Amino acid sequence: MKSMTASATIAAPAREIFDVIADLEQHSSFAADELEVRRLTGEGSGATYESRAVARGRTFDAASTVITKQPPEHFGFRAEDVSGTFRHRKDVTATNNGCRVTRTVTPVHLPPGQPALYWLVL
Repeated sequence: MKSMTASATIAAPAREIFDVIADLEQHSSFAADELEVRRLTGEGSGATYESRAVARGRTFDAASTVITKQPPEHFGFRAEDVSGTFRHRKDVTATNNGCRVTRTVTPVHLPPGQPALYWLVL
């Protein structure tokens, strides 16, 4: 299944931005929906988290595992909830005025009927 990709340029140093996006517990500070994230185990690659998000009036409990942490360029994690399993990757590239962050979300497994909803919503 194809990935969804979005990018933004941010007027801040790549290292500073990487530190924020690589800390899943800080994602609630910039998430579009209500989000709570709590670390369960470890740090860096292999660290596990649980989260609860409320989107469009529906609650999603997810389990996440960090799969890539290569400061200050790459951060990735795998998240699983009732809507499926997704691989999230954030790439940070330094620019003259700050950095460019590219977010890629790739579905790994979607339950029956979910692929059409995935493309409709995202």
